[in-house]
Amino acid sequence: MKFTDIIEKFISLTLSLFFNDKQDNKKPPHKKRQPLPPLIKKLHSSEFRVSSFGDYDLNIIGIRTLSDEPNKFNDYLYCLYKIGDKWKQHRWNITTDPGIYWLEHPINKMGTACVVANKQYNHVWKLGKHRGKYKALVQTGNKIAVYRDNDRNPVYDFDKSTIVEGYFGINCHRSTTAAGGSINVNKWSAGCQVFQNPNDFKEFINLCEKQSEIRGWDSFTYTLFDEWCSIENLSWDNEGS
Repeated sequence: MKFTDIIEKFISLTLSLFFNDKQDNKKPPHKKRQPLPPLIKKLHSSEFRVSSFGDYDLNIIGIRTLSDEPNKFNDYLYCLYKIGDKWKQHRWNITTDPGIYWLEHPINKMGTACVVANKQYNHVWKLGKHRGKYKALVQTGNKIAVYRDNDRNPVYDFDKSTIVEGYFGINCHRSTTAAGGSINVNKWSAGCQVFQNPNDFKEFINLCEKQSEIRGWDSFTYTLFDEWCSIENLSWDNEGS
């Protein structure tokens, strides 16, 4: 090989490396992954479905707290969704358990219903009318699992041998329309997931309507967990309510 050929190859290789390096430098920087809210991490670790397909794709999550005082709105309902690449989170007081009245006076001969926790109920609710009266989430899309408590005392049994699945009218609705809501559950829940404060419920239903309008999806998945950590540890930067 001639000396001039060697020089040309050397120059060609040098220029090639130079321009490839320039191209590499023009590549956009790796996009930093956004942190996930603790409840979204919990869905992932439980191998449950996470809704994140665009804005207002709602994740509706109930937490049955460790407080076993009956007849109180001592549980929580969370709603998480993305706007752009950022997660939004809301939290409201609800009951996931029936009121004392229905524990002592079951409607169903098998006993009063209480939703089984640590399960995800896919597409279980749709926007509709609770008992034909006002807009709420109604159980029309899928079955739900419940305990049947039939001993007519004010204590929740959570007896696994009584679990049944079906369409039981387990809706998500509010208690009273009075300002501040109801102090006690009483007759407001015979197994439904019930908001204490009507203003909180209105805010929640508005989000459900946004999902329906923006995403075009009219069904809603519900996940219910037993409390497994401090509620404070589930907070998120922009948490509302």
